[in-house]
Parts: sequence; structure tokens; C-alpha cells
Amino acid sequence: MKHNKIFILLAALLLLVSACTGKQNNSFDPSGKTFYNTVEEFGNNDHSRVWFGKDGSFVLRDNYPGGAYEYNGKWSLNSDVLTLTVSDGSDAKILFEVKDADNLILKTTLVGSRSDQIFSTLETKGPTTSSAPAPTSGTSPTPTPSSTSSTSPTPTPASTTDPMAGFTYTNYYNLTQGGKEPSNVEIRSDGSFTFIERGTYVNEYNGTYTRTGDTIYLNYINGKTVEFLVKNGKEMILQNDVGSCATGDIFSWEYHYTEPASIPCTGLSSPYTYFWAMSGTAPWKLNVTVTPSNTTDKITYKSEDESVVKIDENGYVSALNPGTTKIHITCGSQSLTLGFETRSKGATDVYFKTGAFKGYPSATIQLEPVVVPSTAPQKVYYKSDDPSIAKVDSNGKVTCVDIGAVKIYATTENGLSTYANIYVEGEKVTIEMENNVSVKAGSYQTIPVKAFHYSYYDMHLNAEDIHHEIEFHTAYTSALDYWGGNVRAIGAVYDTVDIPVYFTWSDGSSLSVTSDTFYVHVEK
Repeated sequence: MKHNKIFILLAALLLLVSACTGKQNNSFDPSGKTFYNTVEEFGNNDHSRVWFGKDGSFVLRDNYPGGAYEYNGKWSLNSDVLTLTVSDGSDAKILFEVKDADNLILKTTLVGSRSDQIFSTLETKGPTTSSAPAPTSGTSPTPTPSSTSSTSPTPTPASTTDPMAGFTYTNYYNLTQGGKEPSNVEIRSDGSFTFIERGTYVNEYNGTYTRTGDTIYLNYINGKTVEFLVKNGKEMILQNDVGSCATGDIFSWEYHYTEPASIPCTGLSSPYTYFWAMSGTAPWKLNVTVTPSNTTDKITYKSEDESVVKIDENGYVSALNPGTTKIHITCGSQSLTLGFETRSKGATDVYFKTGAFKGYPSATIQLEPVVVPSTAPQKVYYKSDDPSIAKVDSNGKVTCVDIGAVKIYATTENGLSTYANIYVEGEKVTIEMENNVSVKAGSYQTIPVKAFHYSYYDMHLNAEDIHHEIEFHTAYTSALDYWGGNVRAIGAVYDTVDIPVYFTWSDGSSLSVTSDTFYVHVEK
């Protein structure tokens, strides 16, 4: 909006170009000079002025009764025409004709200055106490924070009506924030700025600024705008919260810092001498008390084994891998050593207290797994690789079913496994015969039958063919009999029937076995 108030008088420009044709002024150099408007308009005693930097930059302050506009950018000289290009994106032009080494003629109408008014290196009107001298070079003066005396330029005292009087292009430090390295804003005469905001983290913001009246707007590259209200020639008041800088903070180029008196550390303590944490947990602050709390001595932390635990400069520990180590803490002449253990978040090993068992059919065995470390989840999952020999429940109780060998597995929640060997000892007889086979009545068709005696002792299985000793049983002896190791169809039936057949065997000892029932389909 403000730059719309710059009116470029094309007619005046044409006259100027025509008047200057053929003129050369190679000796004129405005670098480092300030030219003041010699005309006192609107009762304004603080004259408008323009300063030319040696780096090709300029700052033009156009005063008017309600305030002032400031323009920044680059200047160039062509013959006797000084062109000021405003660096706000509009590329607006402000033109001066060079009259002589100390006088310029404005050829563009501004808000507080008119076309053809003279700007001179000598400010001949208005109280000099209210005029702000422009910088004398293109390099912004920088105060020395750690010095007790300021090297900042001393501006003319600000007037009560113009807080911008005496304003200096330099670094402004956050006095409210204080400290050895407070946040600071560097405002440059080329229209750029850098805002270094220091808090928990250091953030840097860059961009360009504009100024309306006594308000300075910092326009960040990312689009955010921060405002400063100029209190007087050396101080600004922040109007927005910026990280650790709060609204109302005072920034000044008169900044002094005095190192605080040394306060020695007199004690280090902790409520515990030993700490532990699960591996992979988020970093957490070690519980250590420093006496006094405002000591100026630096506290340091060191882990003997950083593969087990790491600790940063602020005392935050990160438990990494299972193991034990020590953490050493020092503060001035004081020292403290703490033990530390990193425990596994999951199991690192699993095994059975006893890895092999013997039992007889129907016997039970209780398994006892061990999960390492004890801080890991202790739950395991059981599985038998042959439930027909031995089965296991969810609590690790094994029931022996039939003679033979089987493995029972235990698996942790994170996938580690182990197994126990189960040997079920004893003897048994098995019958092998085709079930539900069909034969013709009276055909003498045969169905092969085999019987085996198995014994399992000392992890060794023995088998013996005992088919010749089995006894054949059925209620239909007129239809089926047992001969030569076969079931045989011998008689007639009046209808088609399913005939149940079973066998027994005994060797005269205590072992007596009855087979499962087989069915033979006899057709008439």
C-alpha cells in the first residue's frame, strides 16, 4: 500500500533525460553520504533524508506529519541521474538529478517530499537534536556483548514525537531474556534481517523487513511476520511470541554481560546407587542432585561401557544392550559413581531343567522350562511332535499315551525354542487287517491278518511277528473262520451283513491284548 504512494512522474523523467543528454559526471560519488531535504514541509522539523551505502545500497526516510516511510534497495548512477530501485518486489524507482557534489534534485514525488525539492549534504533547517544521522558506511556497526563498554554508534537522542529518531542499523539483543548469549536481531541497511532465537534450541530466521511509522515488520522467508515496536532510538519491543522470546521483550543494541561469580559444587548425590532399565526404552533423566543447584561448575557424565548404556551431557540415559557397567559423574571437585544394568526386553535363552524323561503309558510328567533373563516374559507355548505317543497341555503337563519316543517343544513369546525327549516304555500288540472289506459267502475268499508284539525299553524298539498266536472271535462262526493267518469266508448267509471281527492274544504272562474291532462285509 505504501509503495502505491510513490508516484513516478514520467513527464519529469523525460525532461530530465532530455536535459542530461550528453552530460557526463564521472567524478560524482554519493557513497557514504547523507543528503537532507532542504525544504521544511507540513511543519515537519525532522527532514527527510537519503543515505547512500558504499556497497550500492540506500536507505531513504521520507518524513511526513503522521510518521515516516522508509525505502531500501540499490542505487545506480548514469550520467547525472541517480536511480534508486526499491527492493520490496515492486521495483519502484526514485529518481534524483545530480546538481553538484553536495546537492541532489528529487525528480519523483513522494509522500513527504515533492519533485524538484533539493536534498543537500548539509541539513540547514530544523532542530539538529531530533535528526537521526544515517550510517556513514555500508557496514552495520556491531556492539560487543561481552565488553563493559559499547562500541555501538551513539545516535542523537530520540525526540518525544519520533521514536525512530536515532534508530541504528545493527544488532539488537534481548535484554529481557538476558544471559550470556541472548536472542538477537540484526537489521541491515539493505532491507534484510537475521533473527537468531536462542532457547532450548537455536533457530535462525531470515528475510526482509519493512517499516511503517514506529513499527518494524520482519517478513520471514517462510511467510511468517514478526513485529517490533520502536521504543526509542536504541530499543525495540517484540510484539509476537517467537520461541523463547515473548511478547513485550525488549531488544537493545546497548547490551552488556557480566560473568556471574563462580559458585563451586559442594555435593553430588542420588537416592539410589544402582539403576536398571529394559533395553530399547526411551531415554530418561538420571536421578542426581547437585548442591548447590546454581553452581557454575559443569556437571559431566560418562559410561564405562557405551555398548550397554549411553548417557548424554544432560544426564539422559539410553539403555542399549543387556549387561552391567558403571556411570561416573563429576562436578567440580565432586564425583559420584553409580551402577547400571541393562536388562533384555525379551528372552535371550530358554531350556528345560531336565531334558529327558522315561514313563509308561498313562503316566504323567511335569516339565520345568527356564526363561532367561528372569525379567523377560516367562510364558512359553508347548507342542508335542507326536500326540499319539505323548501329549502335553498348556501348563507343560505331559501324559504318556503309547510306547515310543517323542519331542515336547517349549517356545517363548519372542520365538526362542527348546525341547525335552519323552521315552514311553512298555509292550503292546497291534493287529493289521483291512477293515470293511467285502467277501462272497461260501467263496473261501481270505483277508490277510498280521499281528506284532512291540517292546520299547532303553530307547530301543523291538518288533516280533506273532500272527500265529492270535485268537479269532466273531458271533458269525458259520460265515467266517480264521485259518492260516487269514480270515476266510466259509458259509452261506441268507442276506448281506456286516460281521464284526476281533482278536485276542496271550503268551501266558500278564500281557493280554484285545484288538480293535474290524468289520467284514459278507454278500450272499
